[in-house]
Amino acid sequence: MKYKNSGHFFWHQIGQKLKGVKNNKKLIIIIISVLVLFVFVSLSFGLLAYNKPMNSKFVNAVIRIVPYPAAIVDGKIIKLYDWQFEYAAWKKASDDSQTGVIDSQVKEDVLNKMIYDSIILKLAKKYKVTLNQADIDKEILTLADEQFEGSLDKLTEEIKNTFGWTLNDFEQRLIAPALYTQKLTETFASNEEAWQKALDEIHLIQADIDKAINFDVLAESRSDDTGSAVNGGELGWFGRGEMVPEFEEAAFSLEPGQISQPVRTEYGYHLILVEEVKKVEKDGVEVVDQVKARHILIRPESFEEVLKQTVDSVKVWHLIKF
Repeated sequence: MKYKNSGHFFWHQIGQKLKGVKNNKKLIIIIISVLVLFVFVSLSFGLLAYNKPMNSKFVNAVIRIVPYPAAIVDGKIIKLYDWQFEYAAWKKASDDSQTGVIDSQVKEDVLNKMIYDSIILKLAKKYKVTLNQADIDKEILTLADEQFEGSLDKLTEEIKNTFGWTLNDFEQRLIAPALYTQKLTETFASNEEAWQKALDEIHLIQADIDKAINFDVLAESRSDDTGSAVNGGELGWFGRGEMVPEFEEAAFSLEPGQISQPVRTEYGYHLILVEEVKKVEKDGVEVVDQVKARHILIRPESFEEVLKQTVDSVKVWHLIKF
């Protein structure tokens, strides 16, 4: 348009700016209104989701889309829908087995399982333990061979009848967490750094023995074999074939009063003190050797220990009541 003068132009521009501000205010008001409505609707659906029966199609449709949490594990959400999905499966399995399990207990057990699975995935990521479909397929085929004469169709049917799940549901919700746990256990068992730390600790105990600290006192205070530690590491009498081979070989090579060098077995590193040796008759004919011994065991850090530490330290918020 044409302007009569510069003043006319100036005031026209001011008018346009003011109009823009008004329009922006309207837009902001609309956005805020929509957000408030969304929050209100979400809270309303949330109340329904946490309080309505779980067989409500309406509620299930909503929570399948909106990620309402059943629990939060170190910032990671366990979705209410996933919990209800697993609960329904385990409830079906427990009802069909007629075990008489209390419903609230099933709900709690399912959530605890899902929290455990979440922690397992967290540890798998931390220690770079991976799982692929081939691992899962192998486990499924093994299960089919052992339980259903190699028939994958029969296994799939049994899963459907027991849990109401597809084969893929079964793989992701049961097989995968179990395989992650197995792989983590194996990873820690072969961790040479952990084994070296155990050996270093057993050497420190050897040094204390050299300082004339009693073997039984050290066993009681430092052995990881809690069953024998309370009795100063006492194992009592045993013959050949009763202990793992490495332990047996070391024990039967010692004279009374002698202490072994560190002995590595599948359980960890041992120091063995032989107190007595004797020969006894077996079946009234054969004469066999027996030894009476104590031991101190230092285990390498295991996955079970790491898992317990993680479970004890992880922050978990339960958002549902049973």
